[in-house]
Amino acid sequence: MSSVNEVIDELHPWRWSSYATLADVLPAIDDSLNGQLSAAVPVPGSKDVVLLLIDGLGDSLLTAHADVAPTLTSLRSTTIRAGFPATTASSITSLMSGASCGSHGVIGYSFRTDRAATRAPNRQLLNALRWTLDRSDGRSALGTYVPEQIQPIEGLLPEMAARGVEVTYVMPGLYRDPVSVGQHFE
Repeated sequence: MSSVNEVIDELHPWRWSSYATLADVLPAIDDSLNGQLSAAVPVPGSKDVVLLLIDGLGDSLLTAHADVAPTLTSLRSTTIRAGFPATTASSITSLMSGASCGSHGVIGYSFRTDRAATRAPNRQLLNALRWTLDRSDGRSALGTYVPEQIQPIEGLLPEMAARGVEVTYVMPGLYRDPVSVGQHFE
């Protein structure tokens, strides 16, 4: 167990670009399915790839608890950085869009999207994880914020699907409707 006074070895932002991030994962999987090895994230060539995302399980946590997750620990081949900010909404958007937070626009768990949204009486936060207004259990933001306008990068999955790649995903029922999450995977 780490102490409060322990210094965490953080990566300086100037060095971020020299490490793979979540934005590099889908392109590496696509390369793998095409028989190529990505330099950023080495996924061996295969006809089938499983991407398992465990929210909050980072390299440090996996290392600290390797005894309770020996299979996951043994399968680890490289460390992938989450990017900044390391929130679920930003990270999943980076993973699915193949772009960094600064490019895709989902800049945190919740945020104000434009100047009009910062002024009273219309101040509204977008909760990007649940696509609700002001808080996680707020009213739906779909009528206020069109997902494709907040995050306009389509990502790689539709292109892969057009080439015949079968994409199967498991997620809570709340997010199964593509309109509710702003992604269109056909």
